Amino acid sequence: MLSLFSSKLKGCNTYVSYHIQKLEGFLYYLERIQSPLRPKLPTARLIWPHHYPPLDNQKPTQIKYIPQTVLAQFDAHLHHLPASQIPVMILLRASGWRLSDVLYLKLDTCLEQHGDKFWLVGDIGVITFFRTVFPAKDSED
Repeated sequence: MLSLFSSKLKGCNTYVSYHIQKLEGFLYYLERIQSPLRPKLPTARLIWPHHYPPLDNQKPTQIKYIPQTVLAQFDAHLHHLPASQIPVMILLRASGWRLSDVLYLKLDTCLEQHGDKFWLVGDIGVITFFRTVFPAKDSED
C-alpha cells in the first residue's frame, strides 16, 4: 500500500507532509511511553507548523466518469435490487446526481411539467445549487 502511495505522490507536498506527520506521531508516541529513544527536546519544539509544506489543493483536471463497463453491469443487475430501491437507482442513472441529492428530492415537487416536457427539480447540496432542473426523458425515448 505504501509503495503505491509513494509512487503516485513522490516529490509532491502531500507525500512530504504525510511522512512528517508520521514522524511527528512516532515522536509523540516515544514521549508518551517514556521510551529511552525519545528525543531530548519535546516534539512540539522539534517539528513546527512551518515544516509542513503547503498542500497541493489542485482540482483534478479530468472529469471523473463511471466506466461504461460498470454502468453495463449496473443495468444488467438492476432487477436484483429490492423494489423500493429501483426508482432511486433509475433516477441516479438518468440524472447523474449524487445519491444524497437524489434522496433529498421532495416527492411533491421533484417533477415539473413545462409544455410537453418534464423536468426533475431538486437541490444539489455539494455546490449549493438550489432548484436545479434536469430534463426528464419520456420512457419511450
